[in-house]
Amino acid sequence: MRTFHYKAEYPKLLNAEIVGYLTQIHEHKGQQNLFIEAEKDVLSNLLELAKIQSTEASNREL
Repeated sequence: MRTFHYKAEYPKLLNAEIVGYLTQIHEHKGQQNLFIEAEKDVLSNLLELAKIQSTEASNREL
């Protein structure tokens, strides 16, 4: 069984590039929430349409 030494590996894993990626992810999550709030009606309509189309496709005979 392999062992993993977290204390030795942690500094290698948390480098500037990874921290930059984590920061970008955090920023995009905030933007996604703003988009969802601003376009709630449009997204609701698209979701309803997708449900209808999915149901029709499931019930369609081959």
